[in-house]
Amino acid sequence: DREGIRKTFIKNQKVLQGCYEKVLKKNKEVAGRMKLDFDIGDGGKVLRSSMHTNETGSDDLSRCLVDSLKKFKFPPPPDKKTIQVFYPLYFEGKIVTSDEST
Repeated sequence: DREGIRKTFIKNQKVLQGCYEKVLKKNKEVAGRMKLDFDIGDGGKVLRSSMHTNETGSDDLSRCLVDSLKKFKFPPPPDKKTIQVFYPLYFEGKIVTSDEST
């Protein structure tokens, strides 16, 4: 269920943001697209996760995201089947806080 997957990423946005902020402390130029590749199994557990595409050039960001994803809990797939998901993420190169936004 695409909506359930999207909601899980929104719920865990602080975890993803934490990975990005940690990398930005070392390199403020990190930006670009990434695509996660993972399997969701019975009970909504992540059975396998990897980085399918990494245009940021940051192995540290990739590793943090892949490791964090393993702890996410998704809605269980229908019929207890394992499903493969490709999920895109985009990082801008800076963190916009509410007082910086226009």
